[in-house]
Amino acid sequence: MKKIRKIFNKLGLTTSIILLSTITSCTNQESNEKPSIKHNNNNNRNKTKDESKKSERENEKTKNIKNAKEIVKLSIQKLEEHPEYNKLLDRLNSNDDSIEKLTKLKQDIDEIFTNEKNNLKNELNKLESSEKIAIKQKIEESNNYKTLKQIKSNIQQKLEEQEKLKKDVEELENTIKNIKTKKSKLSELDDKYKKNKNVVLEAIKVDATQIEFANQELKNDPDVVKEAINQNGELLKFASDEIKNNKNVVLLAISKAANAYKYISNILKADVDLAKAAFAKDGLLIKEADSKIKTNEEIALIAVKQNGLAFEFIYDTLKSNSDVAIEAFKQNGLALQFASESLRNSVFTARYAIVNNPKAIEFTTKKVKKDPEIMCILAKLGTHQKNDPDKILEECEVASNS
Repeated sequence: MKKIRKIFNKLGLTTSIILLSTITSCTNQESNEKPSIKHNNNNNRNKTKDESKKSERENEKTKNIKNAKEIVKLSIQKLEEHPEYNKLLDRLNSNDDSIEKLTKLKQDIDEIFTNEKNNLKNELNKLESSEKIAIKQKIEESNNYKTLKQIKSNIQQKLEEQEKLKKDVEELENTIKNIKTKKSKLSELDDKYKKNKNVVLEAIKVDATQIEFANQELKNDPDVVKEAINQNGELLKFASDEIKNNKNVVLLAISKAANAYKYISNILKADVDLAKAAFAKDGLLIKEADSKIKTNEEIALIAVKQNGLAFEFIYDTLKSNSDVAIEAFKQNGLALQFASESLRNSVFTARYAIVNNPKAIEFTTKKVKKDPEIMCILAKLGTHQKNDPDKILEECEVASNS
């Protein structure tokens, strides 16, 4: 300030006034100009800020749309192979992008996927299977159309199988009904029924001989074979080799028909129990027996007592056995023809044959034919036909000894 005063002191008044006036004027002018510049700067600054915010908003919007498109794109991938897949992709790739449209597209995708799941669940409800719970769980956990498609294919296959099974059951029931009413026989049916145990059993109940037409596997089933042989033991011949070697089944067959012995396995033809059971009903079956059986005296006696002609089929060692021979001759005198020479030359044994059947004399020797006891027997048979053979033998034995 002191310096300013010195300056003004040196200047004249007029000059000082002019200078002061000039300074004041400049100051006022400067003062008036400063607010205007400040205001302009603020406007520019605000404008730049607004533009920056606008740019940020645009960038944010672009970023959001880009992120949304990625999310929608992933959702569309879930529907790959779906009929709407390409249309959905076209909507996604259109230039008309907006969050609203992308949101709507996402909702449509989710709705399609949800509908596919619901449709599958409705199909699943038609399935009558214990697998329903597990399949439903797979549907719930599925996150793409390909998986749903596979599940759908699986369900459809099971439904087809279910429908086929129902149809088969209905056909089976009708087939059994026709068999029971004798409208059809197993021999007339398709092979699929010939291997159905229920059908075969019903057919056998109506006609046991139908076991002949059963599937080979069922001919190896004890239940099926027993059903048949309960009606006719000889039907054992249609059974499998394994069944023919089953002692219990074979014993049942023989109890129904001794002739079933012909069809049993070679192994069981050496079985003593089965031989006794069969030969007690038909002695001639000893010819079917194993050599072990044909040399068994006890079994040979059972056979010849039932049919004397079974004597033909026993082993030669037993054909010289007087006990076996006498039992055979008592049953059928003609069995003498199969005896050993020593027995045919024995009055003691030959008389049992002759008293049973006079024609047996043809198989004796000259010695026997001329024997008084034998001649007595022949004479008494002419007058005592159908009498007690033991009485004739006793009378003639006494006569020959007196």
